[in-house]
Amino acid sequence: GSYEWLFTGGTLDSYEVLSFGFDPTRGRVFAGTSNAGVWQSSYPAITSCSPSFGRRGDTLDVLIEGANTNFKAWESGASFGPGVTVNSLSVVNSRKARASITVAHDAEAGTRDVNVTTGKESPEALAAGFTVTASAARVWNAAWA
Repeated sequence: GSYEWLFTGGTLDSYEVLSFGFDPTRGRVFAGTSNAGVWQSSYPAITSCSPSFGRRGDTLDVLIEGANTNFKAWESGASFGPGVTVNSLSVVNSRKARASITVAHDAEAGTRDVNVTTGKESPEALAAGFTVTASAARVWNAAWA
């Protein structure tokens, strides 16, 4: 495959590459050069989540986007942390997926990390990418009783 390299001093092909290594946990490739040190490929990461919040009791669709990811239908799974159930995940392409989620009525308000894993690929999660907010207040009027 092709990789984007995390280095600002030119392109990798302008250096003498002596060795390559691979980190299967993060999906990173490392290239050792004779005159420019070690380069690493950019790695899979979740980059956005929209909408980025939901109220207790809500069921909603959330678009999740990644960089350098390989989302696959029937293989990928999403996670939004405690109190948020993923009902289904529909893969749009290798970098986009749509999750149907339900926020529990008793979910603790606060932020959650968002991630989509595919097989052994575990991208860097989007830290605090989704926020659970309190339910809308119920108004009760004694005159209506």
